[in-house]
Amino acid sequence: MSISAVAVIGCGGGGAVRQVEEEFTEVKQMAPELYALAETINKKGGIAEVAYSESPRQDFAEQKAVMECQRKISERYEAKVQALTKKFAEEIQGNTSAGGPEINEAFTNVMKVSSKSVLQGATKLAAPKVYKKKDGQYRVYVVYGMDPDMLNQSIIDQTKTNPKLYERFRASQAYKELEREMAEYDSK
Repeated sequence: MSISAVAVIGCGGGGAVRQVEEEFTEVKQMAPELYALAETINKKGGIAEVAYSESPRQDFAEQKAVMECQRKISERYEAKVQALTKKFAEEIQGNTSAGGPEINEAFTNVMKVSSKSVLQGATKLAAPKVYKKKDGQYRVYVVYGMDPDMLNQSIIDQTKTNPKLYERFRASQAYKELEREMAEYDSK
């Protein structure tokens, strides 16, 4: 009697799972090569993030995507980030000198970052991927960060700016190991 109850319970559960799976479709990832590049750089010891943003203006979309990457990088390294973003988009309908609607978009961003170390030299690591929607909006994907060589050099440069910290760090085994690893990496 208990065997038949188990069989009934087992059969009933499978149909519900199959029904839920049928409600979902796979979503294609846009700009997969940028995500792959970021993953490769992160695995090699660098730092990289991918972000996207949308705007009626391509340059604003790219700027906002870069700032989102910077925020993600700061967040990963436990930096305190206070971002105040003010966006204003206004579309004026009617006849303009260009013969169509005029798009005015003011975009201001104030970003304050406090962290124990400042990473300098971060940049876009590949050309942005730009998509234009039917409604005229641009979606721009960027990959931003530092390759392992630049990251290592940035950390060493930052350490050298503080003489006492530099002396302690240089005397440590970690400095010797870091130099050896950088030399090995450079020889590849």
